[in-house]
Amino acid sequence: MEPQQSKSSSIGNAAQASGTPGPHMVHSPDDLETISAAYQVLFYVTRSVSFQQLLDSLPPDTPGVLMKPLVCSFLTYFTQPQSDTFLEKVNTRVFETVDRVFHNSKIPPRWLANDLSSRGYTPQCLDEQDCLRWDVIGIIYATVALSLTIRHDLSDFDSDASQPDSWTKETILKDLTHAVNTCIRFQEMTGTKTELYLWLLIQDIILLIRIYGGHNRHVWRRLGDIGNVLFTIGLHKPSLRNQIITQMHIRQQLFLTAYTLDKAITTLMNRPPRISRQYCMDLDNVILSFPAADGLNHYLSTRLSHSLSSPASLVEKASFVMSILREDAQVARSTLHDSPEGSTPGNMTRLLEGMWQSLKVSSGVPPESWQMEQLPHQSYSLLIAYLEYLYTQVYIWQHLLPGQVYTLGEMCRKTLETMICGVKSLGSLEEYRSDFAWRLVLYGLPSAKILASLRFTHSSQTTSRLDSFGQGTVNSELNTFFACILTVIQPKDPHYTDCQQVHQSIKISLAQAADPEVTFSYPPGQSTARPTL
Repeated sequence: MEPQQSKSSSIGNAAQASGTPGPHMVHSPDDLETISAAYQVLFYVTRSVSFQQLLDSLPPDTPGVLMKPLVCSFLTYFTQPQSDTFLEKVNTRVFETVDRVFHNSKIPPRWLANDLSSRGYTPQCLDEQDCLRWDVIGIIYATVALSLTIRHDLSDFDSDASQPDSWTKETILKDLTHAVNTCIRFQEMTGTKTELYLWLLIQDIILLIRIYGGHNRHVWRRLGDIGNVLFTIGLHKPSLRNQIITQMHIRQQLFLTAYTLDKAITTLMNRPPRISRQYCMDLDNVILSFPAADGLNHYLSTRLSHSLSSPASLVEKASFVMSILREDAQVARSTLHDSPEGSTPGNMTRLLEGMWQSLKVSSGVPPESWQMEQLPHQSYSLLIAYLEYLYTQVYIWQHLLPGQVYTLGEMCRKTLETMICGVKSLGSLEEYRSDFAWRLVLYGLPSAKILASLRFTHSSQTTSRLDSFGQGTVNSELNTFFACILTVIQPKDPHYTDCQQVHQSIKISLAQAADPEVTFSYPPGQSTARPTL
């Protein structure tokens, strides 16, 4: 089945029809441009065979918010005979079809309303009300688009010889991104916010980071949307204990992802967090325990569950608890006397080590041994968990113990060394390349800037310990790091500009540390500030 208009017509045009709706749009789409845009979005999902190929190519722990089988279950609905029959009506009764999608989108999905058994969902459980809705269609598009950010060719995407030459990866990715944001706008029209809508926003922000980088204004705006919806649907409130396991699992996955994304992006932009630790949702059955930290034990025991079942559960746990510590360190930097429990420098370092030891016990495998793991996907999860710990070390010492120069420098070195090893291992983990590029920006660039700053600040000191900050040593280490990461972050990558700017700033700083008389001219718009702590 093919739409009446040419395939080469981008569904991105639908975005133009999804502007701010009038009051009448809350109930039904009676604007012809909106109906036309919705028609295109609905028809695009009929390319489901190709979509399934792309979903199958995703790593087992992607999407990180929920398990991939759920997305596949949604897509399965659109490949069933009754769905084909329903979508055929688009040609003959466009308005009625679009109106039904808007109607379904206003009603919470049945499987999130405690109507299913504790065994959870199956493709057979899902019906039109569950799947034929804008948030679900947007989730499918976003997940497929994410798969395109990690693939370097589309050789198996579609064997249809009738496809125009312009049907390239970039065209498809652009169309899918427009479709995702059109679905978001349509869901906004309904005024209904559910866990599915929050999931769609989270998938979208991950996609935006992959396309534009973390500093982009679209990313910051979407982060605000995520916080607003999270509070609107009540994920910050104590959970009801009679919730079925499917809903409980989904809610905790959404909260953990939203919370850690908030910490990553606000830290990157050097802004206060939007989702504070005090609003963390209560969760049951924590298996983490930290000696001599009863207050933190109680806090975590009500906010982190061990029932995360995805292969990336260790990463999610590590990201969550390390984000809590980094938030405490950020607060403690400004007021050590009125900071969260345990956030004085000594206590913070002890809590960090206690958390890390407990995480290792819960995982059953020391993350430091990630290179020994034979399963590539498990190896990558261990690597990211280890980098979370290393960077949290750097962050705490940077903000609370900056005077311990040697220790801070060695921590930065260990972080950079581990990232270099990670880059070298990507040969067998090509599908994680775009994710690791983001990790390089989050963990690697700050550590490189700190190491360069230590070299500049202590270049005139000659104590035996500080000899390790000599010009040749630091220059060699940083040059190796940037040469290595630029094999991952290439000119077309959205993070490339950030890497180049940091690299240039560091080179200038190191040159001036070697010869204070050296002066430089700066390109327009580039910061003249040296890397600082």
